[in-house]
Amino acid sequence: MTLKQLEQYEAMMKEKKLWEAELNALYKKYGGSVKDTVRGSFAEYPYTEHPVTITGVQTRPNKRILQKEARLKRRRAEVAEQLEQIEDFIDGLEDSQLRQIIHYHYIKGYSWVKTAGMVNNKESAVRMKVKRFFE
Repeated sequence: MTLKQLEQYEAMMKEKKLWEAELNALYKKYGGSVKDTVRGSFAEYPYTEHPVTITGVQTRPNKRILQKEARLKRRRAEVAEQLEQIEDFIDGLEDSQLRQIIHYHYIKGYSWVKTAGMVNNKESAVRMKVKRFFE
């Protein structure tokens, strides 16, 4: 695990939410019911033509929608896998204070000052501890 990968955690969380929102929008737009208007006429004389609205349930999405759904699911899964690797790395750290520092700063997004306050240390000390660990 590199420091650069760790710094990407917050952005990857946002990206995961983005793909989930895109999937939900896709399901909302193309799932559910469909509606169309056709022309019809009366069964009896004078047989005048009039619009008829028909509704139904979309049973089979088209190929383009299925491809987009698969692409979004793949992206979401890739990001989720990377997030899990980062979390496993943090869980595997033996130094409790380092684990807390990394959690507060990189996972929760706290500033170095707030992170230092959370672990009862100085800003420069917590920053240096992370820097030394990754060297």
